[in-house]
Amino acid sequence: MKQCQSLLTPQAMPYQHLIFDLDHTLWDFDRNANRVLEQLTHEFLGPFGISFDQFMAHYTPLNAALWNDYHHHRVTKQQLRERRFPETVKALGLREEQLHQPSVQMEQLFIERCSDMDGVFPHCHKVLDTLAKHYQLHIMTNGFAEAQHRKLRAAELEQYFEQVFISEHIGANKPSPLIFEHALKALNCPPEQCIMIGDNLHADVGGAQASGIDQIWFNPTGLERDKDIQPTYQIACLSELPELLHC
Repeated sequence: MKQCQSLLTPQAMPYQHLIFDLDHTLWDFDRNANRVLEQLTHEFLGPFGISFDQFMAHYTPLNAALWNDYHHHRVTKQQLRERRFPETVKALGLREEQLHQPSVQMEQLFIERCSDMDGVFPHCHKVLDTLAKHYQLHIMTNGFAEAQHRKLRAAELEQYFEQVFISEHIGANKPSPLIFEHALKALNCPPEQCIMIGDNLHADVGGAQASGIDQIWFNPTGLERDKDIQPTYQIACLSELPELLHC
């Protein structure tokens, strides 16, 4: 793991509320999802000689494009779920009638199995134990409600968070100001008392910034910063948070 480095060292912590993103910040989405996708590739496509790498080469860009459309309200949750696996199977050159089970069943199994995975980023529970003694902790996520609650339970994260703000319930996705306004109203506090912690520079950092909320960019892979979005702080490892937040 790369050495953890903070962008800035704060002199004072006016915050009362820490708002965490879930996927890719606390819950290790890539590790959990890839384990399930590898199982499904073997079960559904293995008989046709399709490898996991071949599957992912088609699934990854198709899934990313559909999520982008969902965030911009061009497709619905149902449309995203109905399309990503069948379109991947088609891109692999297979016909539905060739499969032993319809490809849409891959979606159901993916959601069920993935939501019950418990992989989190290093130091996650220890850091949350420490932070919960000093701050009120909350979740803000663009994921689907049922799946996100199952992830929190499976990974034993549920007990740390007082409020869980889910875009599907609120009707707005990060970085929309509507979801941040909803959170501030629910918490009954000014933006200066909150800080957003997330991996997505556009949705988490940019969205919070536009609403007057400070941000901590969780950047474990060392991505380049967008010149138009400058986070208040930056970390590479969750273990940096207690010191950064003076715990």
